Amino acid sequence: WEGHPGWMEAQPRHGSAVSDEVNQMVEELFQGFTAAGGNLHPPSENRTDGPVPAGVSALLEKAAEWHLYPEKEHCNVFGVNLFERGHYLDKEAILGDEDLVQDWSRQHCSPNCAEEQWECFGAVSEYDYLFVHMENGSVRRIVNNCWEDVEFTPAPFSNFLAKLSEFCLLYTSPSPRDS
Repeated sequence: WEGHPGWMEAQPRHGSAVSDEVNQMVEELFQGFTAAGGNLHPPSENRTDGPVPAGVSALLEKAAEWHLYPEKEHCNVFGVNLFERGHYLDKEAILGDEDLVQDWSRQHCSPNCAEEQWECFGAVSEYDYLFVHMENGSVRRIVNNCWEDVEFTPAPFSNFLAKLSEFCLLYTSPSPRDS
């Protein structure tokens, strides 16, 4: 994703998303990941339990794992990788261990991803991870080897879906250098 600056600069969509809009965005993402040669795992009956933001549940209903790169290229961290067999990624493993999760929570201003309402749902490099707030759908990005924790998109989760859709469009569009 570092080679595609549009991923970081895409502007969030304002206002709350309706279910049809979210489902349309997820369908477009599915087509974008497929067009990119991505690796998508079929939906799983065994997926994250409990209340989740609308866009998160829509993604999981479409695929249990989302990988923008083909299977042999993503290694679960390169490109864009969402969920693991229909579940969130392990926050403790990403931040280090239980003590480091507590340190992260104390040493970063609130909100931060170590707090209870945040779940890791994506990896975009071996150090960069995406977390969603389970109540409002805002998304934060951490860089675990640099101790960074910043807002990626404000609530609702449809803002993240819009940013990811824009990135997929840029990623799958032919480069002017290819002409």
